[in-house]
Amino acid sequence: MPSKGWGKGTEVLTAVQDCIIRRLTTKEALSRLESLGFSMSESKFRRIKAHIRESTQDRLNFIAYKEYAVSHIEFIDTMKSINNRLWEIIKERKDSKEELKALELIPNNIKTLVELYDSNPIVASISEKLGVKNNVS
Repeated sequence: MPSKGWGKGTEVLTAVQDCIIRRLTTKEALSRLESLGFSMSESKFRRIKAHIRESTQDRLNFIAYKEYAVSHIEFIDTMKSINNRLWEIIKERKDSKEELKALELIPNNIKTLVELYDSNPIVASISEKLGVKNNVS
């Protein structure tokens, strides 16, 4: 989302958006923004607020094409990292409660990973195409 030269990049947009979400009055919002280091006039605040409302479709497109994919990948990577750490705990803590707890958590994490892969339409589409190719072979 372009910042239109409103200061510190998208930080000011995020701060104004936070004021909108909190349903602050203009006076409350300007006070909050000033406390965050974004001093501005009422007219500037209203212009930024209008820009945020007018850019809804652009924001949705950005979320759909960029943020969704990035957050999905980050979550998958996090789950894989957790699984790796659980396996390390199992190797380090033989015959302990920690080992048993780690062994209990691994299947749950694998299930979550499978659900993540299945919930991603891109991965599901590729999987479906590969399944068709594998069945033909």
